[in-house]
Amino acid sequence: MIQFPKEFFFGVSNAANQVEDNLHDTWLTFASDGNVRCFEKVPHNQDRIRFWSNPDIELNLAQEV
Repeated sequence: MIQFPKEFFFGVSNAANQVEDNLHDTWLTFASDGNVRCFEKVPHNQDRIRFWSNPDIELNLAQEV
């Protein structure tokens, strides 16, 4: 098991293309063209993570890890 010093601070980060609802950008175009494996089975790529409008879903998932 890895142990970190008490003062070690864990954090998270994100990018607009990961959290903003219905963002139409070059990333969405790139992913929708079949270039991103995890988007292959997503019927509506524009409906990606909804952190902006419903952050509780993602925060609860992160807390479970």
